[in-house]
Amino acid sequence: MTDQELKEIEARLAAATPGPWHIENKFTDLVDSNGEIIVKEIGRSKSAQFIVRAPTDIRRLVDEIKRLRKDNEELQKLVDKFSEANRRLRIAVANQK
Repeated sequence: MTDQELKEIEARLAAATPGPWHIENKFTDLVDSNGEIIVKEIGRSKSAQFIVRAPTDIRRLVDEIKRLRKDNEELQKLVDKFSEANRRLRIAVANQK
């Protein structure tokens, strides 16, 4: 996933009605955190439950991608540092022969 794709997902998430969403027991309507009906008669299927959790799940996934990318950048810096140290050590050993 590119940085641009991640930004586009975040933009769509920000533009959506804020979560968490829930299904009203009496009417099986999809309702946002403000009590506004998003979808009437969505039902109680597994797909409906997936849709209900989408804003929260997507936010968590986006946050996890960002955290992992940051961790990866830090690890790459360490790899680069150790690679350079290894290169210098090999040169030093080769010069001692």
